[in-house]
Amino acid sequence: MPYASPLRKETAGCENTGLLKLIAIVTMILDHVGVVFFSYGHPLYVPLRTIGRVAMPLFCWCMAVGACKTHNAYCYALRVLLVGIISQPFYMLALSHSWTELNVYATLFCGLCAVIGIRERKYFSHIWAPAAALMISYFVKMDYGMEGVLLIIGLYLGRKHKWSIALVLGAMCLWWWQGTAFGYWLRIQTGELNMSLRAPLYYLNPIQARAIFALPLILLPLKKQFRLPKWFGYAAYPGHLLLIYLADRFLV
Repeated sequence: MPYASPLRKETAGCENTGLLKLIAIVTMILDHVGVVFFSYGHPLYVPLRTIGRVAMPLFCWCMAVGACKTHNAYCYALRVLLVGIISQPFYMLALSHSWTELNVYATLFCGLCAVIGIRERKYFSHIWAPAAALMISYFVKMDYGMEGVLLIIGLYLGRKHKWSIALVLGAMCLWWWQGTAFGYWLRIQTGELNMSLRAPLYYLNPIQARAIFALPLILLPLKKQFRLPKWFGYAAYPGHLLLIYLADRFLV
């Protein structure tokens, strides 16, 4: 079922989503290589994880742009859901998660559903759809969770101006930095965690906040499109997880 009315396709950010998806895929793979094959103290761990922080904002931005450009939003959402279902076993094997911990495609699916509801405005869907997506991502454990859904919604709402795109991503990175540090401090004060030498490192090395490095890519003024095969974009996530699992299981 297509949208009921014509969509405005222009945004203030980079609409060369083929190139951005390719960058996101490469940085995501490097991030997962760092997680699986290197421990925290290894010299390559922090650089690989830092590079990997670029991936999620790029995926979120591509999701916001894709919601504007797609001819059938419901088919788009269905494809995202199916990739998430297919990827879940590989996500569990490669990154040591359980069935109750969903992969990032669950987050992308919730964010996309929220944006579709905002665009369609059917039966007050611009209110209940994002609210429901945020509630689900809060109570159901998934990669990036409610913060990832909120980032997709924020990038979509701020897509028409460069300053608002920067404000949304900057605010989220600030939360990832100071919000997480505050949560860590609060858990120490309540006795849930014991004070240790790791505490200062957590404050001084806010890896997730380095997602701000994705901002220049999102704002790139590129006009020429780089066409990434659709099948590759969807197969890259489960495919790289399978390869990482096999390498970890049989080669390392």
